[in-house]
Parts: sequence; C-alpha cells; structure tokens
Amino acid sequence: MAKKKPAPIIRIVIVGSSQVGKYSLAHQFAKGWIAPRDANDTSKTETSKQMEIQGIKYEVKVSVCKDIGQTENQDVKGNDGAVLVYSVVDKKSLTYLKTVAFQKLHDSLGSSDKTAAKDTNGTDVNQSPQQQSAGADGSGKEIAETPTGQPDEVGLSVPVILVGNKVDDAKLSRAVESEDGEALSKELCCVGFYETAATCNANVPKAFERLLNEIVTQRLSVEDSTDKPVKPTNACCVVM
Repeated sequence: MAKKKPAPIIRIVIVGSSQVGKYSLAHQFAKGWIAPRDANDTSKTETSKQMEIQGIKYEVKVSVCKDIGQTENQDVKGNDGAVLVYSVVDKKSLTYLKTVAFQKLHDSLGSSDKTAAKDTNGTDVNQSPQQQSAGADGSGKEIAETPTGQPDEVGLSVPVILVGNKVDDAKLSRAVESEDGEALSKELCCVGFYETAATCNANVPKAFERLLNEIVTQRLSVEDSTDKPVKPTNACCVVM
C-alpha cells in the first residue's frame, strides 16, 4: 500500500512588540483556545493546524517572533506570510511596526517584484472596497475589517496582513483609531487589515483565512505557470 503523501506546509510568522497578543492570536487560531505559557520562555513559539484551503489540505505552522528587533534574519526567512500585530490601546506598538518590525521583515524576506495594476485614472484596480463586520467585543462597535490590495514596490515578497488586536479593551482606552490602521495597511501594501479580539476570537479566523487564501493563490499561480509547457512559435522575421 502506497504511503500517504504528507500535507504541504504553509509557514506564517507573527510579528509585533511585546504585550500586543501575538501568542494569543496564534493559539486562538490554531487551537481555538489560548494555552497558558511560561513567562520566562523567550524563545520563538510555534503552533500548527491542519486545514483545507481552496480544496487542498495544508499543515499551517504559525510561529510567534518574540522580538524581531533582536532576532537573526535566518529565524524569519522561509516563511510564506506574515501577520503584523499592534494593540489598539497602545500607540507605540503601531509605531514599532512602521519602524523596527517592517524594516526587519523587509531585510529578511525581501521586497515584492509586483507592481500595481492601474486604470487610466491612476487608481489601483486590485484594491477591494472597505468592509465592516459586526464586533464581538461587547461594546456594540463594529470591528474594522478591510481587505486591501497588495500593490507596489514597498510590499514584501510574501503576503502580509495587519492586525489591530485588543479591540475588546478599546471601549474605554482606545489609542489607535481604525483609520490609522487602514492607512498603515495601505502604506505597507498589506493584503488586508483587521481589528481583532484574540481573547474572544473576534475576527481572528477571518484575518488568518484572508492571509492563507492569498498565500495559496500565489503558490498555485506559480505552480500552474511552472507546469505549463512552452509552446513553440512559428513567427517569421522579415528583413527589409
């Protein structure tokens, strides 16, 4: 009997400053609950989940980068996608993404060679309209969910989403407005922006599914173009 072929692997790294909920997001997505952790453990944490994406079963491995500013580039390389996380109750965590975190990712993963598709008015035709999904933070306020394009030269070589976590704490102490998150998402060419509450799983599945679908779409596109045979041409060159 033939051996069962192992599921292909997708690797995602979660990056952000301390206390923004990176660990909680990873475990809520992979396990459906948040496991206790050793506060003294400063190593990179990894968890995994098997799931079907676009009809194919994958093993999704999610690693939490404790401090990308102190991490060797080799620890970040090899990932198929990234989740940039800040806390909506901590403005410094948003600044950290714009400066230290994104630059380190750029150094490790490289930039995208894609350019934006523009219409005749210069508008990015890949950019999706903003969408809002009802919040689950108990405040009745909608949680921002904004699919954005992955346009130009600033983007990384892999798909990236931006997540503003701890929206369940935002009712009394919000420090970052959703508009600021949307603006940064476009600035960094993310494939989507979501405000989440990891503790109650609000928007967490949607955020990861958006990223994973983009990763698989790109992977299948590359595989499809590689598998296609090159057709011979019968073109003639006429010398005048």
